[in-house]
Amino acid sequence: MTKGQHPSQVARLVQAFTKTHRAFELVRCARSLQQWKQLSWAYIASKKLAFPFQVTTRAGHVLTLEDWSEVTTLWHIYCSREYRLPSTAKMVVDLGANFGSFTLLAAERLAGVRIIAVEPFPSTFDRLTAMVEQNSLAQIVTPVMAAIDSSDGSAQMNAQEDGHSYARRIVQNTSEQS
Repeated sequence: MTKGQHPSQVARLVQAFTKTHRAFELVRCARSLQQWKQLSWAYIASKKLAFPFQVTTRAGHVLTLEDWSEVTTLWHIYCSREYRLPSTAKMVVDLGANFGSFTLLAAERLAGVRIIAVEPFPSTFDRLTAMVEQNSLAQIVTPVMAAIDSSDGSAQMNAQEDGHSYARRIVQNTSEQS
């Protein structure tokens, strides 16, 4: 155990390396992200990161992580590869695009793709559009500030600025009944 490590961090790290899927995640992380060591320690061993934390992909694109939930989102998208991208896809619609990690992955992995990134919350949408601009992706990514539902009408969502965007939900549905 190194100085400053809590015993539970060591146990989590040992457990991580005994699970074979973690080894594959670490390799994918190292191949995809320049700051893979810091992110791996943070995700697997609960080592703290100072936020905001900038991550650069191997393709040279930048994402800014604001909190722990965004570390887990990035890990699931880039390292665990929980989202599949058909290599022949020409159009991707990212519903609930959040700060743009999946949008960025799709832009990097799919040649000739057009992406529509939909995000309803103004502050999160601002981060998404900033990511698109910062990475010069405006030619292939169209950010749309909207929410998608199965019925026509409008709905209110809890939009507390201090809450995590992944936790926001519809709180009042005022949809029109046809």
